[in-house]
Amino acid sequence: MRKKRYWILWAILLVVVASLIFGEDENATKKVVEKKNATTQKKSEKEESDKQDSSKNETAKSTAIGKIQLRPLMNGQKTKRIGEYAFILSNKEMITKKNLIRFFKEDTSKIKEANFLIVDLQNGAGLHILKDTPVVTYGKYDKKNQTLSQDWETIFVNTETNEIKADHHANAPDDKKLFSK
Repeated sequence: MRKKRYWILWAILLVVVASLIFGEDENATKKVVEKKNATTQKKSEKEESDKQDSSKNETAKSTAIGKIQLRPLMNGQKTKRIGEYAFILSNKEMITKKNLIRFFKEDTSKIKEANFLIVDLQNGAGLHILKDTPVVTYGKYDKKNQTLSQDWETIFVNTETNEIKADHHANAPDDKKLFSK
């Protein structure tokens, strides 16, 4: 009779230990699945947020020198978004002294979230404007990298006196002036 009791106790102990071991594996599996589902849901929410951001950025805002589009500014490896820049597709005829003064007086508030502004003049030239600075760099536009590869002229815009002063760079050809004197 005693041997039977020990066998019964051993059987119960074995069942308890087995259920603890396999029960923990089941709970661990559930936790892994829950984490995976949460990660998938976060990715979906991020993708949806990015879609909303990109659709918001695709809405162009009109300015004195063209329509602004906000675009993502990526790190050097193009793997991480580090900010935004503003892009304007324009032409040299729209870049007048009057329009530049108007742009700095009325339109710079439309690009407050951008780190800088690039203007493609569609003739191989472009403008680069730093945030909150009424200084324009005019030069050779590199479409691939969306930047200026050569600086020809620096233009200072004084919005208080409505004057523009251009400083033509010494190494730039004479025919590379934004405004004729």
